[in-house]
Amino acid sequence: MHQECGSVSNQEIDLQFNGLIRKNSCLILSNELLGNYPDVVAQLAKRARELFPTGRILIIGYTRAQYSYYVSEYKQWYFRARPVLRSDIDFFRRKNLLPEKFLPFERRMFMNSIMSFRKRRQPDWDMYYKSLEAAFDCSDHIEIHSSHIPLPELNYPLLDDFFQKMNLAISEMSILQSSPDCLNSSFNPLFCESVALSLCDQSIDSSHWPGPHENNHLIEQASNLFMMRHDHDSLEQLAGSSKLFKSMNAAITMNFTNSNAMYCQRFGIDERYFGDGQDEDVSVSKEQLFEIVRQVQNSRDIKKIDDYKQQLLGGLKRVEYIFG
Repeated sequence: MHQECGSVSNQEIDLQFNGLIRKNSCLILSNELLGNYPDVVAQLAKRARELFPTGRILIIGYTRAQYSYYVSEYKQWYFRARPVLRSDIDFFRRKNLLPEKFLPFERRMFMNSIMSFRKRRQPDWDMYYKSLEAAFDCSDHIEIHSSHIPLPELNYPLLDDFFQKMNLAISEMSILQSSPDCLNSSFNPLFCESVALSLCDQSIDSSHWPGPHENNHLIEQASNLFMMRHDHDSLEQLAGSSKLFKSMNAAITMNFTNSNAMYCQRFGIDERYFGDGQDEDVSVSKEQLFEIVRQVQNSRDIKKIDDYKQQLLGGLKRVEYIFG
């Protein structure tokens, strides 16, 4: 989307707006990928201001803690992104680690935790909204609002919040009646891991598997039918997995702490939302993460790992007919 929108002309943007905006009407443009590309959001907002100089233009964004974001990103898209998965394998090999002793999800989350040490990394919500604010001046009269996605322990009615930010009453929901029902599908984590394993194994013909954003209805159907014939219903049963994920969560949370604090102060958000759920602050260096990964690697029996992978691939084999 970004590559397409980054060089999009005003004429092309106008075609998207044309026919959608009417006098005294409300247009809502919503796409989760916009949360990664503030330059695209700014371009849309600026053109909307040029086309509708007296209209009210708002940018409303909802965020999630970075660790949760990475998990969701994998379970939605990256478990079927062959270049990303194989790049993770190459990284492990360059660092003299044994990728075959880890599952694709573990490798991807480890990559995320290592990349979180970089100065510029996604998703940095403070940097995102700073860049948005810098794109406009006072004469643009564009409002920017943000909050976090609700959690059970920090809950609130998201739709009410959205309407409040728009200065609309919840009773005015009729403006959304014609909107399509667009919800992200939720896939079985074991199914996701079996697909990722298939894409990582160059000896397996995985050409029939849809890539990111492709054939979600078939992916969802296969996910619902997926099952394993043995008692392995959790990715955390592997030796050292719990310690590894806890350490990666701590590192990611630590690296975004200052940025998240500034973001929360800007929008009046409870900073507890971005904690890692641990009772005390834990500092994890990049070197410690590599040491933990090596410890987990040494503690694992390759035969048990291979057996678990074969069970996952066996479950996948039984639903492949859906993609005929």
